[in-house]
This record gives sequence, structure tokens and C-alpha cells, in this order.
Amino acid sequence: MKIALFYCDVGAPSRALRLAELAMLNQLLIDAGFEVDVVLLGWFDALEDSALQVPNAQLYAFFLDEWNWAATATCAQRVQSHYPQSTFLAFGIYASIAPENVLRSGRFHFLIAGEWETAFLEFANALKKERVIPPLRNVWEFRSATDIRRTPLRPLIESLDTLPTWNRSLAKCDWELPQDDGTLYLWASRGCPFECSYCYLPVYQRAYAGKESFRRQRSPAHVAGELLSETKRANYSHIVFVDEIFPPQKEWLRGLVKHLRGISLPPWEATIAVEEVNEECLSLLREAGCKKLHVGIETGNEVFRRRLGNRNLSNAALSQFCQLAHEHDIAVSAHVMIGLPRETESVFHETLSFLRELEVDEIYSHRYFPIEKTPLGEYARPAGMSKARTCEALFPPLTVASYGEVPVEMLTQFERQVEFLNIERVCRALPERDGLSAIDLIKNLAAAKLAMERGGCLVVRMHYGVEGIQAVVILQPPLAIAFPRMTLSRGTMLRLSLALPEKTRRCLAATKATLFFRVLLRDGNHEHSLFEKSFGGHGVVGLSDWQELILPLPPQTEAGELIIVTHCSRDDLGRDVRLWIAEPALIQEATFILARDKEQRLREDLSGQLRAVQAQLQKTQEELARALERERQLAEECEKKTKRLSEVHIQMLELEKRCEELEQALLDFTCRKSLWQRFLDRVNFRKRR
Repeated sequence: MKIALFYCDVGAPSRALRLAELAMLNQLLIDAGFEVDVVLLGWFDALEDSALQVPNAQLYAFFLDEWNWAATATCAQRVQSHYPQSTFLAFGIYASIAPENVLRSGRFHFLIAGEWETAFLEFANALKKERVIPPLRNVWEFRSATDIRRTPLRPLIESLDTLPTWNRSLAKCDWELPQDDGTLYLWASRGCPFECSYCYLPVYQRAYAGKESFRRQRSPAHVAGELLSETKRANYSHIVFVDEIFPPQKEWLRGLVKHLRGISLPPWEATIAVEEVNEECLSLLREAGCKKLHVGIETGNEVFRRRLGNRNLSNAALSQFCQLAHEHDIAVSAHVMIGLPRETESVFHETLSFLRELEVDEIYSHRYFPIEKTPLGEYARPAGMSKARTCEALFPPLTVASYGEVPVEMLTQFERQVEFLNIERVCRALPERDGLSAIDLIKNLAAAKLAMERGGCLVVRMHYGVEGIQAVVILQPPLAIAFPRMTLSRGTMLRLSLALPEKTRRCLAATKATLFFRVLLRDGNHEHSLFEKSFGGHGVVGLSDWQELILPLPPQTEAGELIIVTHCSRDDLGRDVRLWIAEPALIQEATFILARDKEQRLREDLSGQLRAVQAQLQKTQEELARALERERQLAEECEKKTKRLSEVHIQMLELEKRCEELEQALLDFTCRKSLWQRFLDRVNFRKRR
């Protein structure tokens, strides 16, 4: 039986975890003998039927995260128009927290509430064998608007080690990143101990209240085994644990360290709760190879944070944690939320002031999105502070609203202030490079002039590539960056690398939009175009991987401005259209050529060393194979001799038994002979008388 799994990725905070769970379900179904097609969609794919057509599937299943209900409902309706005779199923987070809404939409015949892996497999097997699906736990059936068959929840999966390893063809690639990103995604646990008012997890976990603990961990040995297996199988530059909250238990961390001790791994990062981590935990995390921790700050106002997260997390505790993390050589990324209900301008300024004081290496800002059934979401929707922002706000994705007392335009300014602060922190955290770069343009971003229209955005992130940590600039059009005026000498060149993520290419193709990228040099009243490229239309190709550009710059007699411009033919595509730039820098031609020659010689030396190591490795492997073969032969000989000794021992026991029997017979014969002799003596005596 063929199953089509659809996931509409609209940029939800948990999207990395959702992709991983989808990859796990994919592998679970493949192991059970099903043919599976996984379709990753953006909201824009609802505009084209070609992306939605998966013929000959008996079951069309749609994965709902906390944000994608509107886009998924639209896509499901389009798919249903092509395959009206097939079965349609919804599962995932939103299906669990708002099952009535999903089924009453009329888009789906069945729905899985709660933890879905076991229920999905049982449902697929039932659909394969029977025309009428019997009542199954976790599986709801839509019969009519007034008739929904509900079933109770089954127990949670007790041991997460029993779940299969992900299908890496899906879980390895994040279509918002360049294709050669080299990131390995893993998970270690499920659940979270906190009940934040804005989060879906407390609502989701409440269904299991009083039954069993929703927060569970895989065993350290199981996590370490998958980690080592994957890093041996492929060349990864970076590892990300996608758990809601990484396991903080000291005993669990000691087990992980025990299995990973002495093994060289790529740097890895995870999300933790500051309240659960102390200095010993940080030491264990560092020993296990952790290089970065993500923490949720949400806001700089302690009272506001306490109301949002139901957590007594003070600013002093956050500052102390960051200090301890840096002492253990672990970077810290802070996450804040903007546009929260009842958030005022003064609250945001408190947040900005606290971020300036807090020693973090990276800052992420997130617009608040009300999630149905959560306390804050239910409060925000009817509050009337602004036009209600429902899931339709992501369809198209740029529709935004504010639930606080701050206008949307001011929120945009706040976001940009946070991003400028992030640029400063990223530049400070960047490792020092060699003398190749005359001017590092990323370090000059703080002094650059930025022109951003509606929808434009500039993001700078730490990126783990094959050559180590580097900074990347993510351009979201319309945007123009004018770097400080500089005088260029003869032989100066601009060096940068470009990449266009798969999601951007798909969005441009579906919307028939065009993305433009230009590099200009403004000298007085004159502009020199150094590079121009456009991407758009059907079948957008190119720049799926990083591509290096070397642009010669004309010499100047007076200082000029280097300008990077990107814009799109449509202004409503938001974050789905982004261009990545890696390490832009002005370099000298002579230095560059010498560096390239040096790099080539270094590559040749390293290649020679690699060949020597590979030869030595092959020789060692051959010796090991011979030793193993000799060990096998000795083991066989030992087994044969042991078997022979056993046989001899049995024969000796049999001989001893026979000897005992003969001795007993001799004894019996001797006794009988003695009695016979006495009888003869008595007879002879009587004769003589």
C-alpha cells in the first residue's frame, strides 16, 4: 500500500523537530513494508497543482504543527479534489490540541490525537486489510458534522529506544539552508517540565495528565550509538539536538559522557532550561562535546516573564548562567519574543537594555503567534487589541499583527534593533582569521547604512561549515547595504560566497517571482555595476550549494561606497525568499594569489598525509583481519580440543564406572568362592566322620 505524507512548512518554531518526527514516521512505515512518499510543502505550493499530485496513494496523511493549519487545510482540499476516493488523515500537534476544528473542516476522514507513531502504524495496517476501519485508540473518525467517533488515548511509548532511526534522506536536509550545510539533526527526549502560557506543549501533555509522565529520554547508550554511527557514515560539520528541552539529569549526562569519552565529534548544540542546569551539568555537557546552548529569555522584564512562562527565572540567574557557560567554553544563544499581549514599549526597552548587559553570543527574535487552546492564545484572540491573527496570517505569510500596546511598525523597528545588537555580538564572537582579508565586511556591518522597505530584513548568524565557524549574512528583500566609504587601491577584489536555499527556489518557481541581486560601487555621482544576477520563473536553478564570487574592483582616487542590493518582484513573500552570503571581504589580488598557492600546497601536503594515513590504515586493517582470522582458527582448534577433552572425560567416567562394576563382581565372586569352600570343607568333614 502506498502512503503520501504531507508537511506544510510555514516556519514554525518547532519545524526542525517536526521534520525529524516526520522522518522517523517515514522510516517506521518503510520498515513495516509500506511504500511512502514524503512531500515537503510551503504555503506557495497551494498555488500549483504539480507539487500536490502524488498518484496511486491509498492514504494521504497531513502533518500539523502548531502554525500550519490554514496552509495545510488549503493544500488538503486541493489534493482531495484530485483523489476524492482516497482516505485522508490528519495527525500532529494541532490535530491533538484542536481535533474538533480539524475534523469539522471536512478536509479529513480520520484524525490521530496524541502520540501518533503506534496509532498511525496500526491505522495503516487496518486500512490495508479492511474496508471499514474498526475503533482504534487515538484514532477519531469523521462521519458527519454532528457525528464524530472518538476513542481514548493509548499509553505513551514507554521506551523511546524502540523507535526507529530517522530516514536521513529527509531529516538531514533543511530546505531553509544551503544544501551542503552538513548539519546532523538528532533527538534525545520528549516533553518539557514547564507550563508556559504561550506554548502548545502544556496543552498537548495535559491529555495524558494523571496517566504517566510525558517527559521521557532515550538511553544515553542509544543516543551515543546513533551519533557515532552517523558521524562515521557521513562527514558532518555540525550537530543539532532538536529536543524541546535537552535532558538535564546528571546521571543521564554522565552516561552520555561515558559513551562519548575519547571520541572526536563535530560541535553540537541543544536547547536547555536555565533552571535545570548548574555548573556540574555544564561541565558534563562540555565534556560530551557541546559548543552552544539555546536559552529562552522571552523578555527582559522579570514580572512579565514570570507571567508568560510560569517560571521563576530572574535576570540575575540568566546572567550567572551565561558567565558559567562561557567559563566552560560553551556559547549561549538567547531567544526573545516580540509582540506579546500586554507588551508595552517600556517592556521592550527593558528587554533591549537587558540584552545589552547579558553576555550572550547570538540573539534570536521571534514574533509572537497565538496558538489555539493555549492560555495566552485564547486571551489574545478575542482581546480586540488588533485584528485577530489566526493561522490564516501565514497565508500569505507576511500578514502580521501586534497583540501588545505597540504598533506593528514599531515592532519592526524593535526587531531591527535586536538584530543590530545580534550583529555586534556575532562579530565579537567570530574567531580571528589570517591576514588574507584587507577589510572584513561583516565586521563593518554595524557601521553600514541599511535601507529596508516593508518585508526587508538582514540577519547575521554563526554558521558551522566544513572549514569551521563562520558568519553568514541572510538577505531578505527588499534590502540595500551601503558599507562605509573606503579608498580602493589597485588589485582590490571583493570575495564572497552565495547560496540560494531550496525553499527560496521553490517559492520563486511557484509564485513566478524574480529575485534580483546586485553589487555596486558608488564613486561620487557615478555607479559602477560589479555583478548582477536574477533568479526566478519556473525551474529556478543554480546556487543550491555555496558558490564563490571573486569581483575585481576599479581603483579610486576618492573614497567610494560598496553597495549590495537585493529586491524581489513581489513584496509579500517574506522569509520564504532569502539569499545567503558567506564571509564577504575585500582582499588584495597578490595576497589572494599567494594564499591560493599556499592553500594548494597545503592541500597537496594534506592529500599526501591522507594517502599515507589511508595506506597505514589499510595495512593495519589487513593485519587486523589476519589476526582475527588467526583468532578464529585458534578458537575453532580450542573448541575442537575442548570437545575432545569432554569426550575423553566421558570415556574416563564410563571406564571408572566399569571398574567399579568389575570390582563389585570380583567381590561378589570372592564371597561366593569363600562360601563354596566352607561348604566343601563341611562336606569333607562329615565324610571323614
